[in-house]
Amino acid sequence: MNKHKVVLFMKGNPSSPKCGFSRQTVGLLREKGVEFAWFDILSDEEVRQGLKRVNDWPSKLLACLSVQNSAMR
Repeated sequence: MNKHKVVLFMKGNPSSPKCGFSRQTVGLLREKGVEFAWFDILSDEEVRQGLKRVNDWPSKLLACLSVQNSAMR
């Protein structure tokens, strides 16, 4: 995550999103010209569960966006 300012943890990949929320998020990021990296949370159950714990997400995780803000350093 430290290599990219924006990382989208999504279901599927930007070319083939596996849910509507992921599809909409990719579309919004592209529309706004935001460069982003992505990770398919369906490919690694441990990562998906870890994101749910870190973000206190009680239900199925649809997508998670991580934004590194240099002003916050």
